[in-house]
Amino acid sequence: MFTIQFDESVLNDIENKFIEFPQQAPRALASALNRVSSMTKTRMVRNARKIYTVKYGELLKGLTANKAFPAKLIAQINSKGNYLGLDNFQLNPSTRIGRTPVTATVKNGNGIMLNGNTFIAYRDGHLGAFEREGSGRLPIKRKYGPSAPQMLGPTTWLPDLDEFMSQKLNERFEHELNRLLSM
Repeated sequence: MFTIQFDESVLNDIENKFIEFPQQAPRALASALNRVSSMTKTRMVRNARKIYTVKYGELLKGLTANKAFPAKLIAQINSKGNYLGLDNFQLNPSTRIGRTPVTATVKNGNGIMLNGNTFIAYRDGHLGAFEREGSGRLPIKRKYGPSAPQMLGPTTWLPDLDEFMSQKLNERFEHELNRLLSM
């Protein structure tokens, strides 16, 4: 949960503009909240990619933002998703090559050689790392890494995101209010 604080001068400015233009201030704040939530999603994905080797689009897929409206000045960012296959991380080899040992790098700098039964194959339209479940050719099961919510959720980034959102909301609110008042 984040708390966003305005500067004292900005709060006084908001109160004065509420009196003059009661319709414009909530619209400006809703626009600012929506823009800041979009910027925060990008920031969250970039923070996760500093640690994990996951593809940018895979993290962004699971993030949804509920928009703010003038009557409801709340914006939310939610993350959901299942475990991601190892093909969404750095996988070596990245294509099917004979009996080459398979290594996966989920976290930056930590490459792990997977056991000798792991191989690269296509299944259900996915190229990824698979492992045999029995002694026969089939069935095989896909190897997975962490899910998007697990990668986006470390609490060590909360102070950085809180400060970022507060700063950007102050800037964006001023911009949006001036834009609406100039129309």
